[in-house]
Amino acid sequence: MQLARQDAPATRAPRAERAHPTATPDPLSSLTPAHLDQLASRLYDRLRSRLRHELIADRDRTSDLADLWT
Repeated sequence: MQLARQDAPATRAPRAERAHPTATPDPLSSLTPAHLDQLASRLYDRLRSRLRHELIADRDRTSDLADLWT
């Protein structure tokens, strides 16, 4: 016995119509390349420092500090 498939009526609006009508623009779109370079440099310095400390802590945990000084 086969049942006939009934398509459900569309109850949701298309995605474009559901978008918030007063969406704010992307704040990064107004940055100049010079500002982006400055931001990237500041972020890189912080990330590099954190990754370095994490690497040293991992090496300390595994007692591999000897290769750090060679």
